[in-house]
Amino acid sequence: MKAQLQEAWTILRLIHRQRPYVIFYGFSASLLKTITAYLPLWFTSILINLFLAKTDTQSLFLSVLLFACCMLLSEGGQYVLEYRLNIAVKELELGLEKNISEKAMYLSYDKLEDKDTLDLIEKAKAGFMQNGGIQVMMAQFSALLEICCTMIISFGLLLYLLSCHGTNKEGILGFMDTFWAGLVLLMLLCGYALFGKYLSKGFSKAGMKFFDQNAKLSRENNYYSSEVALNQKMAKDVRLFQMQDTVLEEMAQRQQNSLKYFTIFNHRIAMLFSESVFLGNMMNGFFYMFVILKVYVKSIPVGDFVTYAGTITKLNDAISTFPIIYTDLMMLFHYMSYYNTFLQLADQKEDSDEISLQEDSVITFDHVTYAYPGSNQPALNDVSLTLEPHKKTAIVGLNGAGKTTLIKLLCGLYEPSEGTIRIDGKPVTAKQLSALQNKFGVVFQDFALFAGTLKENITCDPNEKDEAIRDVLNRSGFAKRLATLPDDIHTMLGVQENGIQLSGGEAQKVAIARALYADRPWIILDEPTAALDPLSEIEIYTHLNELIQNKSAIYISHRMSSCQFCDDILVFEHGNLIQRGSHAKLLQQDGLYQQLWTAQAAYFQEAS
Repeated sequence: MKAQLQEAWTILRLIHRQRPYVIFYGFSASLLKTITAYLPLWFTSILINLFLAKTDTQSLFLSVLLFACCMLLSEGGQYVLEYRLNIAVKELELGLEKNISEKAMYLSYDKLEDKDTLDLIEKAKAGFMQNGGIQVMMAQFSALLEICCTMIISFGLLLYLLSCHGTNKEGILGFMDTFWAGLVLLMLLCGYALFGKYLSKGFSKAGMKFFDQNAKLSRENNYYSSEVALNQKMAKDVRLFQMQDTVLEEMAQRQQNSLKYFTIFNHRIAMLFSESVFLGNMMNGFFYMFVILKVYVKSIPVGDFVTYAGTITKLNDAISTFPIIYTDLMMLFHYMSYYNTFLQLADQKEDSDEISLQEDSVITFDHVTYAYPGSNQPALNDVSLTLEPHKKTAIVGLNGAGKTTLIKLLCGLYEPSEGTIRIDGKPVTAKQLSALQNKFGVVFQDFALFAGTLKENITCDPNEKDEAIRDVLNRSGFAKRLATLPDDIHTMLGVQENGIQLSGGEAQKVAIARALYADRPWIILDEPTAALDPLSEIEIYTHLNELIQNKSAIYISHRMSSCQFCDDILVFEHGNLIQRGSHAKLLQQDGLYQQLWTAQAAYFQEAS
């Protein structure tokens, strides 16, 4: 219970920081809603008592008028508060959604490749959207406040009822009109309330167990249902290799397991709810008999029966509903705690110790080792090298040799497991390197173009001149395709309305243009011509010096012909730097570079 309340307090503070007035609106609306529900009971009792007392018509009319005014003010205030609450909750929802996106974009990159972090992100998203998301959470919070207000008012009225005593009676009637009878009923009521705590614990345990079991299944099912079945890039492979049945079977297995867990959860909830309904009806019966006897012995006026009977019904409903609403809300708070935990993850926004990367800076890897989370085999192993400025460096090796890992370490996307990266001899952290990411113009082999105009994919600054954009697109070999676009560089890309689809090679030219346009001192191209046709590849490498100019450049490529244009070549194997030198020097050495070059040269000679 203490842990649940601490969790609830943390989430309420989070909500208050995001939108301070949401909780105020929720409490005020719940209080007015409770009062509105009691007003008809009170005024009905007053009117019945006035009728029985044969009060004059003017008094009855004034009572009805007062009742109408009170209902108008109460319901009007409730409507205004709920209207403002709905808007505030929507603002809160949008703000929380923005927080997730902002956190994900500034989160340390290596965490996005960690299974535990991915599970936490899925739980954070589920916590934010679970069972209707923040809208339902705030609705349940308001409902719980309303229940609490109902309990307070009802207990107050029942305590007043117990203090009312009529004419002296003997036997059971006399006992029922005593303080002791009321005390017995209050004890029964407290016992019923304690039973609610048992229900609440049962609901909570079942719900949280289901959530924890279902989170991993949900992530895996979303992968097959969204990232595979609905992914345009995977559609060709799915059809050509007849993977439909396999994908659907994988989805079905996870859905069946999810349904099994849900059935167990739902069965437990149904059993607990049945117990609550049975005891609730018994309590209703006891209290109705008590109120009837109070009227019979003239402890209270006949008209007050309406108020107290309605109060008992409302109190019983509140007590029986409280465990359900409370548990549901605590589970929603528990789900949201994953959201809060996700927001607490360290990011790479800034580092207090600034460092600079100049055009003439020297970058050194000093015995750097990196292993991916959960892997015992390092992707890079004790690598020491120096990258000189204004040189074109090629990095070659077989798949899995550690080439792309080296670049991600250089860009501050990963933190070395061991060793140090230095700039001009000064050690730097991944956070410091991430702050220097605007010094690297990078095109990864799995680059992405975004839904937007061609210009927006080159630069996010709307004030940039169109001519500069066209120039860099022409230099990257995109000139012919650009001439065919309906709106020039303002043509929309993607699947949205009026958007066009670029081929893989065309998209790669746009990505290269984006890196060149950034005009950064270090250019990094990871498989820059993988999707290009041979003529376009020759064009890119022929104009390489013109494209790169006097910048420092790093190339990763499986096409050994690209190495001829480079000043320095690094050869990697199984995460180790095994060779280094110029193309001519390495070609004379017996080693992996010579093998790779000879293998590709022999292939083309045989093909010709």
